[in-house]
This record gives sequence, C-alpha cells and structure tokens, in this order.
Amino acid sequence: DAWTQGPTDTNFLKEEYLENTVTNGEAVLKKLLYTKNPLPFLLRQTMVRDPHFIFEEEQRTNPKARYSKAWSVNRSWDGVVTAKRSLRIQMHPENPAWTIIEQAMDCTVADSVIGKTMASKISQFATDVFMGTVKRSADALQASLEAKRDAAAKLASEKLSADQATAASLAPPASTAALGATEPAVLPASSL
Repeated sequence: DAWTQGPTDTNFLKEEYLENTVTNGEAVLKKLLYTKNPLPFLLRQTMVRDPHFIFEEEQRTNPKARYSKAWSVNRSWDGVVTAKRSLRIQMHPENPAWTIIEQAMDCTVADSVIGKTMASKISQFATDVFMGTVKRSADALQASLEAKRDAAAKLASEKLSADQATAASLAPPASTAALGATEPAVLPASSL
C-alpha cells in the first residue's frame, strides 16, 4: 500500500513491465524502471548526459510462504558503472509475528575510464542517493503499517461499542434486574 504511485524515490519516472507470471504460488514480475539522472549538474553537463537512467528489476513474491525478494541492476552506463540493489522481506524464522526486511546496494565504478577521484565521488553519491531512498521507503512503509494498525484498532473499538450498545438494549429494565425477580416486581406504594 505504501507504493501506490511508484516507489518513494523522487527521481522515479515510470515502469515498463516485461513479464508478470505466477507459478506454484510465486509471482514473478520483471520490469524496467526509469529514473531521472540524479547526478549533480556539472556531471550531467560534462560526463553523463543521459536524461534518465534505466534499471532492470525482478521481483519474486509468495504471500502464502510470506516472502518477497527483488533485485535490480542499472542498464545505463554499461561497463562504466554497475549499481546493484537487492531487497528481501520474509517471515522471521523464530517468531512468525515478526518480519525481516533487508536491503543492500553495491556500486562499482570503473576508475580506469574516469579516474580514481571521480570514481570515488560517483560511488559515494550513489550510496547517498540509495540511503535516502531507503529511508523514504522505510518511512512510507512504517506510515502504512501504522495506518493499518490504527484502522484495525478503530474498527475493534467501534465493534466493541456496538456490541456493548446491543447488550445494553437487550438487558432487562434496571428495577427488575436489581430485584432479580422472575415474577412481576411489586414495588412499595411509597415508590409510586
């Protein structure tokens, strides 16, 4: 639910689906992701003039087995920069009520093409962009989970209130209930 309009990356442009299959309960989705070129202005004007980057991504999900795995790799700058990202979400093996979420990224820059200093700067920039995206994604996921929790609590509270109102409407009148009588209550004349 957190990603209803694409990932929470401000550079995200669009997705292009290549494959969408389900086999033995596992859904496989392969797609291309297009993002804006996030490099600083000077690099965009001199070295990397591509207006957008393309990433190939594969997702494997099995709701019954409670896991989701994804990986992506860039298809722009082949031979110069390789950026790989992976994501794994699964049920905790010791406590099924918990979920494990792991993300990783590896960025390799060929320094023989652009020099060690520039390669180091590009690698650090890629790491910073990735960490920012991970934080925004985690925040969106946390907000989504909190909204679901709050909605479930509100629904439970409303159901409890409705059940209490129903029980109160079915209860015998207080004077008869207080007497515990099965026969009609006879009240003293002074109470009339």
